[in-house]
Amino acid sequence: MELRHVRGHIILDHVNIGVAGLAASRAFSERALAPLGITFVMANQAGVGFGSGGKPEFWISERGGSGLVHIAFVLDPDGNNIEAVTHIAG
Repeated sequence: MELRHVRGHIILDHVNIGVAGLAASRAFSERALAPLGITFVMANQAGVGFGSGGKPEFWISERGGSGLVHIAFVLDPDGNNIEAVTHIAG
């Protein structure tokens, strides 16, 4: 997933999907994304990241986690980084 900033278009930095079972979802995602050239990149307390070229662009995370959830990072037409965050009561 190679996303580039194009003037006039909003570009996502990464996508995160909340899942009920992280281990099972990781195993499924590894098999489903492999034919697309997207592989496991890293895991941390936020979740499991997949991507290409060493950059995690697709994330899965356990639903109801830490309370701070990044919904999206986008670039506006002027190149400013806009971060959408929600705080979920834990």
